[in-house]
Amino acid sequence: MAYINEAEKESKQFAEDCKKNGWEVRPNTVIVEFELKDNSATNNSIVSLEVIKEFNNGGTGNPDIDFYNISNKDKAVELTLKDLIGEKDKEIINNQIKKQIEQNKDKYFNGEDGIEGFKSISDNQKFYYENGNIVIVFDKYEIAPGATGIPEFKIEIPQDSNTGLHFGLVINNERINIQKSNVYQKEDGSIMIPLRVVCEKLGYEVKWIEKNRSIEIKKGAQYTSVKPGENKYFFSKMAPISLGSAPEIKDSTTYVPFKFVSDILRVDASMDETGIITINNK
Repeated sequence: MAYINEAEKESKQFAEDCKKNGWEVRPNTVIVEFELKDNSATNNSIVSLEVIKEFNNGGTGNPDIDFYNISNKDKAVELTLKDLIGEKDKEIINNQIKKQIEQNKDKYFNGEDGIEGFKSISDNQKFYYENGNIVIVFDKYEIAPGATGIPEFKIEIPQDSNTGLHFGLVINNERINIQKSNVYQKEDGSIMIPLRVVCEKLGYEVKWIEKNRSIEIKKGAQYTSVKPGENKYFFSKMAPISLGSAPEIKDSTTYVPFKFVSDILRVDASMDETGIITINNK
């Protein structure tokens, strides 16, 4: 409401100035829009609302954007970056933003011409939360020229953050929808990944064998099979080995240990400190 009152006050003053100077009086507009961020993949445990307000009196409008991030539990609590990431929130976020800026340096201020570039997020930094990721938002012209628009940076949340585990899955440079991948960690520490999604993205044919309730994975002469509940894995003619956890079925999806990719399929696979699993066979 304060924004509307201020816009109304400014409009009245602008109209008076126009009349005094014989200028054409043009209508001023205030536009307020709302967007509820998608958090369906994380069971809507956090509600993020973006509120965009723009006052235009005939010139170029500069939107005023605010975000409200609420813990969607029995007692609603507005969340801060420290709540989500922990005590090292600034250090973690600053490092990731600097890396992203480095990849597109021409789009941001760099200290030349007396215009300072990005140094650090502020204590009241704008952000929203969407499907397991924090997105840091800066005002237009704050760290970049107007042509860049409103800068946003997606931040991967570390595994030891206050929000728990937030895995991501990238296969051959393609980010897999978290609702389809749903990587998780068991109590024994095993990281479990969806068998069919991973294997099919790597070019394997995956087939359920009802007769012995097993799953065959084939690609050319390469062959293996797994059986839910049995911690035995092999590839082609190698002797079966244990990977720490047996395949298991959850919500009609079969999961295998992350090590299945590197130790059985012999495909490059790694996981960084933020929980992003990268698998590549190209």
